[in-house]
Amino acid sequence: MLPVTYETSNLDFSPVAVPTEQPRERTHEETQYNLAPIQVRISHPLILDSQPVCAAVCTADEGTAKLRALLKDMFPQDAQIRNLMLPLMQGQEMTERRRLELEACVKYPHVLDLQEAFVKRELGEPLDAFELELLRRMDGR
Repeated sequence: MLPVTYETSNLDFSPVAVPTEQPRERTHEETQYNLAPIQVRISHPLILDSQPVCAAVCTADEGTAKLRALLKDMFPQDAQIRNLMLPLMQGQEMTERRRLELEACVKYPHVLDLQEAFVKRELGEPLDAFELELLRRMDGR
């Protein structure tokens, strides 16, 4: 290893003139923004495309709106019963299918597959294996 020696004779501690940069004029680039609304179209197999976003779903007269409000007060938790009762309250006749659908709504609330299976069985329509198993379990057999 070489010995370390400190020689200060060749070091110059005098102030050094730092070259100053002349301020040059900067060119300002102005960014122009297009503030027009952006339209985004999403396409997905499970999303239904509709042109008017805020289109009216349906139009209802005042009498229908009152009946719907009355049914909502009577059956606040079950939309299926409300949908089945509305035509009856508007004066349409009671069909056997509608009577069975109402009975199924009361008997098996909130289980739409079971309600449909019940109606099919009562009307004598053919049932698949899933519907047969549903009914068998709910009947306790």
